[in-house]
Amino acid sequence: MWYRHHLAVDENSLPKEAYEEICALAPEARKHYGFHLQLDTDAVDGGEVVRRITGIFAQHGLRRRRSVGKGAYGHTVDRAYGDDLFNFDLLMLNWRFMTRTGVKDGRFVGTADEALRLADTLGFSERVVVSRDVRELLEQGKFAGLEFGESPLHPEPRGGVSTDAWLAAVTKWQPFRELKSSVVLPKMANRLMQYGWRGDPPRPFEGDYSRPVFIDDPPFSRGEVHYRRSEIAALGSVDVARTFEKYMEPQPAFVISQRVYRYCLANGIGLWVDPVRIDP
Repeated sequence: MWYRHHLAVDENSLPKEAYEEICALAPEARKHYGFHLQLDTDAVDGGEVVRRITGIFAQHGLRRRRSVGKGAYGHTVDRAYGDDLFNFDLLMLNWRFMTRTGVKDGRFVGTADEALRLADTLGFSERVVVSRDVRELLEQGKFAGLEFGESPLHPEPRGGVSTDAWLAAVTKWQPFRELKSSVVLPKMANRLMQYGWRGDPPRPFEGDYSRPVFIDDPPFSRGEVHYRRSEIAALGSVDVARTFEKYMEPQPAFVISQRVYRYCLANGIGLWVDPVRIDP
């Protein structure tokens, strides 16, 4: 597992000598529009360079935020799990259109596969949609909890591709079906946050499950979902399930088993996933 740190500040947010000091620590981060550092490291805190730079920010009264702003620097961290994903019993399936793309030699390669980039130009309002061939493969797997919507879906173009290529993709992969599940997970064990109304800042979750929730875990760009082991065990054997909450979107998210994940990779179906933590 490694971490990708994104660290940024406007040049006019610091005295000139302090700005030059951080640029000396990371010369590659000096841009014409300000200081923007992307650093990959196995240190969760970013190591000495990040510690020294954020220390300089603190000395000059700057506070950390997700993005650059007045009196603030931007700092977020992406977790990169790599093969550690094979060690988790359950995985959070991120929003996407599922096709037989994005896999090479049994490993997920993401947008390094041109076909996956084309698939991402098919826009759906549903959380997870599958192509015809993926639906047929998943049905053969006989996964507990797996269901599909009955009505075919029609994508909208997202741009970045020619009309002819987009129409060819639609023809190749249709009909499209929404991924569904007959199993609902228990409530998450995390402390949740809720988005504010009409641009108001987020606030702690107070029990309104009709609105989307998220996990605030600074400086990480996204939190890790946790469940209680006893509550997951009470479900019995399950391969595909939907969250009780509307997690990060106006619809529930999907959680899949390790068995589904490995089956998909073995059959050339690339998946964007995050681990699900099971607590005692």
